[in-house]
This record gives sequence, C-alpha cells and structure tokens, in this order.
Amino acid sequence: MDELQLDDDRSIDLEKERSSFLTVICILSFVGNGLGIAQGFLVFSLAGFYSRMFHSVAAVGQGTLKSQMRTVDSVINAVSWFGIIVLLSSIVCLIGAILMWRLKKIGYMLYVPFQMIPVIYFVFSLLSFIPAEGQGVALMFGFFYSLLPLAFIVLFGIQLKQMK
Repeated sequence: MDELQLDDDRSIDLEKERSSFLTVICILSFVGNGLGIAQGFLVFSLAGFYSRMFHSVAAVGQGTLKSQMRTVDSVINAVSWFGIIVLLSSIVCLIGAILMWRLKKIGYMLYVPFQMIPVIYFVFSLLSFIPAEGQGVALMFGFFYSLLPLAFIVLFGIQLKQMK
C-alpha cells in the first residue's frame, strides 16, 4: 500500500514523485530510442539492399570491380552489424528509460552500457576501414557521435538520488 490514510479522508502518497527534469529527460530518451529503433531497422535493411546492388553490378563488371567486392562486402557487413547493434541497444535503452520513469535505479544500470555500445562499435569499425592517416578524423567523428549519449548518461546519473 503506497498511501497513508489521514483522519479527514485525505491521503498522502508515500511513493517518491518524479521531478519535472527527470520527466523531461525520460521523454527525450523515449523519443531518441524510438528513433534509434527505426534507425537500426533502416540501416540493416539498407545494408542488405546495397549488398544486393553491388553484387549485381560486380557480376557484370570487370576484374577491378570484382576484386574490390571483398572490401565492399566487409564494409556492408560492418554496417549490417551496426544496424543490429543500434536496434538492440535502443530497445534495451528504452526499457532502461521506462524503468527510470518508474524511478528504478536498475534502469540506469541497463541504460549506460547499451547507450555506449553502438558508439564503441562505430568507432572501432571506422578505425578498421580507414587508413592510418585518416584515423584522427575518425576518432574526432566518434567523439562527436558520443556527446549526446554521454550527456544523457550524465543527466540521468544526476537524477539517481530520486530513484530507488
């Protein structure tokens, strides 16, 4: 029972109330992770489309194009995995945000690693395909790609004192 009955038929809710700031970042997280789920489906679907397209072009192409298909295949494979990782991570982060909406700390523990897994995979896959002289740009791009997830991790972390 989460309510305390008073003599004059009023009740006091004993459960903590969610702050408006936590409400706002939860709603933003719901929207962002919903878009992440859509992005994951889209990236995975487009990777399959591009794979079929490049293979049909390579089938009618000359030797140079056929020899480059190994590189194209490995890039498309990495993009497919990125789509799957974004999809699954967004689903888990959405579950974490729902739990934090309900003021459960376990939601934060789910949210943090799954918010960073796509960023880490993205940076390492970029580094594996870019020559050494361009890897500084890849790391800088990865840094900017990680700013929003890190901001939400910090914002939710500040609100942990409200959760149980």
